[in-house]
Formats: sequence, structure tokens, C-alpha cells
Amino acid sequence: MVIDTEQKLIEYVNAGHPTGIAFVDDHSIELLQQSCEAIGLFNRIKVNKHTIRYKKDINIFLYTDGLTDAMEHGSEISIDHLIRLINNEKNLEPTALIKNIIPVTAPSIQKDDICLVQIKSK
Repeated sequence: MVIDTEQKLIEYVNAGHPTGIAFVDDHSIELLQQSCEAIGLFNRIKVNKHTIRYKKDINIFLYTDGLTDAMEHGSEISIDHLIRLINNEKNLEPTALIKNIIPVTAPSIQKDDICLVQIKSK
């Protein structure tokens, strides 16, 4: 991911990670969907770069599948559900946001890593 704050332009490639979520100018949502195969699985891959433009600000959330697995005890949740959860709490720091997203009933022993990265313009 390359973020040009002067041009207010983001260029990204999603190589097999879960779909990232970008809240653009507080009124639209862009999904950072997979654009090529996971790096390291094949000798050659075709990479498709995507761009997002913003005017005022951007708030991007990238996460590992351990977050979504913990939410539903190992089963996938819809991206719409995750967007609603993040949108309701997007002003929290990522650690607090994770605590609000993962249900209290989630097992205390994680089977996968949980990572949530927030990139926010000022």
C-alpha cells in the first residue's frame, strides 16, 4: 500500500488477505478486495493495482482472518456485518475496537492470530 497524502491517493494490492475496509471522507466505503493470488504460492502472478482517491480524510482497517474467526467461533462472517461493527466504533483505538468486536463468549484460546491495523489521515 502506498499513501500519497499530497495527492490524496492510495494505491494498493491485496495479495490474498481478507478484504480491507476504507471509510472515505466519512460518507463512502471502499472495499480493498483481493486483486491477485497470495504471494509465494506461485512462481508468477499477475498483480492488479487498485487506487482510491479521497478529498478530506480516510480511515482504513486491515485485519487478519483470526479476527473474523474469533467473532463467530471459526465460521466466516459477512463483510457487511464487520463494516457495521467497525463503523459503529471506528473512533476507538484498534485494541479497544477488537475488544468490542469479539464476543465475550469467544474461546479464551485463539487458534489463529488476531491483528487489526488502522491507518487514519489527519
